Amino acid sequence: MVARILATADIHSPKYFPRFRETVKNLGKFDAVLIAGDLTESGSVDGLKILINELRSLVTR
Repeated sequence: MVARILATADIHSPKYFPRFRETVKNLGKFDAVLIAGDLTESGSVDGLKILINELRSLVTR
């Protein structure tokens, strides 16, 4: 079995979140997501919530 892993870095949600979403929208589902770098812009909790919801839609359960 092959594992599908999405690797990315420095999403800086919500500032660059639209760019991230556009990039991954047609890639399908993943078994794991590796994010090396900044998740949010300036520690924004709202930005983190947006990102978490998107990541849930990308990962198989």
